[in-house]
Amino acid sequence: MIECRFLRPEEFSLIDKYFDQENVARLDPEWSKVAAAIDLASGQIIGIICLQLVPHLEPIMIEESHRGQGLWRQLFDLMDGYCTTLQLPGVYTQPTHSKAEAMASAAGFERREHPLYVKLYSTFTNLLPEGD
Repeated sequence: MIECRFLRPEEFSLIDKYFDQENVARLDPEWSKVAAAIDLASGQIIGIICLQLVPHLEPIMIEESHRGQGLWRQLFDLMDGYCTTLQLPGVYTQPTHSKAEAMASAAGFERREHPLYVKLYSTFTNLLPEGD
């Protein structure tokens, strides 16, 4: 018999093998929801589908001749206000070099255990009802 249900955050480690097989970052339970198919006879998870509710913020790109003037902060503040107005649970970005990492940190992003920086306005668990 197969049971399909949502995983609780403390169960996310049970699906690490899927992400290890694909060599991709594991999910963060604060902004991910996972539905799993579980073989009740063996207790093994045999399939998953994942939803990540945090939008991706692409890198800030500024013409080289205009860098160093604080434009990144003005652009970020404009987009940050928009995200707040939309009441997004957060956004993530993937800095590609040390200067971009420093800007992400300065803008309030937190580095997670995988190579993503994320800024949460609320947590996913606050937005969706519990259970399946």
